[in-house]
Amino acid sequence: MRKEEEEKKKEEEKLRKEEEEKRKEEERMRKVEEEKRKEEERMRIEEEEKREDETRGGKEKEEERMRQEKEKKRNEEERMRKEEEEKRKEEEKLRKEEEEKRKEEERMRKEEEEKRKKAERMRKEDEENRKEEKIRKEEEKRKEEKRIKEEEEIRKLKDQMKKVLIELKIVIQRKREDLDFFVPRDLFLFSIDIMKEIPKKDSTTKAPAWPRIPKEVSEPDNGPVERTEKHVSVEGPGAETGRQERPPRRNWSQRIVRFFRRCF
Repeated sequence: MRKEEEEKKKEEEKLRKEEEEKRKEEERMRKVEEEKRKEEERMRIEEEEKREDETRGGKEKEEERMRQEKEKKRNEEERMRKEEEEKRKEEEKLRKEEEEKRKEEERMRKEEEEKRKKAERMRKEDEENRKEEKIRKEEEKRKEEKRIKEEEEIRKLKDQMKKVLIELKIVIQRKREDLDFFVPRDLFLFSIDIMKEIPKKDSTTKAPAWPRIPKEVSEPDNGPVERTEKHVSVEGPGAETGRQERPPRRNWSQRIVRFFRRCF
């Protein structure tokens, strides 16, 4: 059924098209007949005018007709000229509008380009600022780490020096406290026993390199300690201090004092 309906529709469409073509053909024939009738009417009028001209000796009428044709032609030319002028003005207007539109597009394009360049420049400046800030922070961090490291090393050295100074003070104080237990005579005898154990100098033997203790180390926390000469007192003739003129041969007391000076 559906196929038959489609065929029926196609047939109806075909008939409708044929009728439309037939109607168009009739319309065309009618127009042709109308044109033919108009042409015949025109020819009849011309024949009538010609006959009238011939009967009247229509020289003046012919001139008038020619004048009218010229006027008509002139008017037609004027109309065409005005149309051309209007067309030219319209084209000029369109051209100006196109030119303005092109200039506006060029201006907008330049603005977009400048905006893009400005954004690119700002992006580069931000990137450079970030890099400089990063380098500056890294440099500050490196300097801070170096400073902390140096301070730590200085602190360690100070701690070590404090420990050494404390140990030296303790050792020196103990030695001095030990010396205070001796009476001058016992100290003299003790010094003689020590001197016997010290090897004598000769041309091939160098004196031992006794350490030099700074003045700051030899002083305890509660104030400076008196020098060793005040603790050493030697009885007997010839017990002189080291400030006097030395005799050709040193006695035992001077050698003991010199020994303890070298020790402390």
